[in-house]
Amino acid sequence: MRICIIGKYPPIQGGVSMRTYWTAQGLAGVGHEVHVVTNAKEASPPFRMHMRTADWERCDASCGTGSVTVHWTDPVDRSQFYIPMASPFVSKLATVAATAHSAHGFDVILSHYLEPYGIAGYLAAQMTGLPHVVRMAGSDAGRLWRHQQFEALYDHVLRSAEIVVAAHAVAARAVERGVDPARIEAGGGYALPEDLFTPEGPRLDLQGLRTEIAVGSELDGSLWGDFAADRPYFGIYFRAWVQELGLTDRVLQIPFLPHWRVPEFLRGCLAVCCLEQSFPIGFHSPITPLEVLLCGACLVGSTEVIRKLPNYERLAHGYSCVAIEDVNDVAALSEKLAAIVADPEPIALVGTRGRKFARDVQEHIGFPQRLELILARAARCEPQTTPAPGTESGHGIARFPLTRMAAEALANINQHPFAGIADGTSIEEIDLEGAQNLLVEIKRAVGDKKIKPSLAQAVAAEIAIAAAESDHSGSHEGAGCDLLFRLRSRRWAIGDLDFGMLVPVNDRQRRVLRFDHDVSEFRGATTIADLPPAAASRPSYVVVFHQEANRDPLIVDAMTARFLGLVDGRKTVAEILRQLDQDASVSICDNWAQWVEDLFLWGLIGLRHVDCNA
Repeated sequence: MRICIIGKYPPIQGGVSMRTYWTAQGLAGVGHEVHVVTNAKEASPPFRMHMRTADWERCDASCGTGSVTVHWTDPVDRSQFYIPMASPFVSKLATVAATAHSAHGFDVILSHYLEPYGIAGYLAAQMTGLPHVVRMAGSDAGRLWRHQQFEALYDHVLRSAEIVVAAHAVAARAVERGVDPARIEAGGGYALPEDLFTPEGPRLDLQGLRTEIAVGSELDGSLWGDFAADRPYFGIYFRAWVQELGLTDRVLQIPFLPHWRVPEFLRGCLAVCCLEQSFPIGFHSPITPLEVLLCGACLVGSTEVIRKLPNYERLAHGYSCVAIEDVNDVAALSEKLAAIVADPEPIALVGTRGRKFARDVQEHIGFPQRLELILARAARCEPQTTPAPGTESGHGIARFPLTRMAAEALANINQHPFAGIADGTSIEEIDLEGAQNLLVEIKRAVGDKKIKPSLAQAVAAEIAIAAAESDHSGSHEGAGCDLLFRLRSRRWAIGDLDFGMLVPVNDRQRRVLRFDHDVSEFRGATTIADLPPAAASRPSYVVVFHQEANRDPLIVDAMTARFLGLVDGRKTVAEILRQLDQDASVSICDNWAQWVEDLFLWGLIGLRHVDCNA
């Protein structure tokens, strides 16, 4: 495809510019001809990056059969003068895009960030007849879109787009504002290039950077402080505080650097602080923590930032990151940073574990292939068939999939809808009571040999799991566990792990259910034909979490189930394994230490040193 992207781009600093850059590079990398239309050269300090000659050369790219070509708007001058004076960004961006289309013949326009790029994309699409794909970020969706002098125009741009890339709260609001749900796609994931964001590679030459920033240049004021970088460094301060506290010789503020130079900076840090807290736009998801983790650096992050990462529950404070509950608690933050300086030995292991987490996250993002499919569909003007997350009405559809399948089967057999559901309730909205009523009819149909036995077993399993998720009895021992703080260590972080000496801790939000048949045979079934005649008659185990935990059930083996049953918050791993060794019904795996670590990583147990409080 020939793709026109209208958006922020280097040398504009910030997350949207970064995402646009990697999007263009990613699409070119899979063979597309990408043309970027941007006003980035018109950015001025403090919103402009420091760009060397080599950095300017990276803006365009040739990637085998793919390429990136950048079309820049001209900086405002007297030839563009009008009253009241401002740079006519929308007019220039739309015209440059339409002119470039005349020369290259684009298939689709993608705009990222509504002001001015989405507006310019809409105008360019109107001029050229091309399909327009609109993507928002954080501040435009959460702030500008709600401004009374922007809202009506933004609504019109979104309703006119071939596809709006959005999910959850943004997608739901788009539907409220009149956007067809069939035109909304959730495809905004990004993956950073792992050959660049890696622990190995050059470190930022801070003295060289001083030399590059010429005295008297427009970026002169962006490099400030007298720190010579001759000691380990990290920290975030503001100039007035630094001067007042007499810390000028401990601080070096550097200018914004191009995204591809970020790893150079990260590799030189003792640890990297990402302390965003109380950000006014809840769905804003900074990518900085992922950059830190991919580079194998030790992440010191606010809990707010860490919990915005995909699958954040696989991270743990003191194991693969350092989590700060309140960044405004200066004493607690200082204590944690001081501990890292005084005891740097765990830093490398924390960074290694964090990098493994980040690489696992990126494996499932599907970038840029997901966006490539969206753009191809837009170019063909094909509607989608499934709604984006956040655009569905109701919330019951995610529950009881096998039970709904059974209700439909019964309706086909009996030639009338299932009578056990309350009046006005559809099969898609079936609840626990409705499922229990349905099970009675299913068992009757099984007895009459009208339905295979496995369907009754599957529905009974769903009912047991749903009941456990809703149970408020709190019968398990052990405190409710905040997954981010499931490790209690003597040190600020744990180094090499001697799992045998650690005490596993239970979480009362989970329980283990035992079934007499193999429930794993029900996984992935979308039709009755996918089910066996009857599930194999052997014990199986499911870990179920209380619904407040917002976690899916997990099928586990007998050893895991038995281990979790022996966890009482007092016995060490070694003591529990000795008990298991006497149990003929289970077999302890050879690499038990890795197995215990996996239980910890999956959030099935917490861990603490014996001399740390439970």
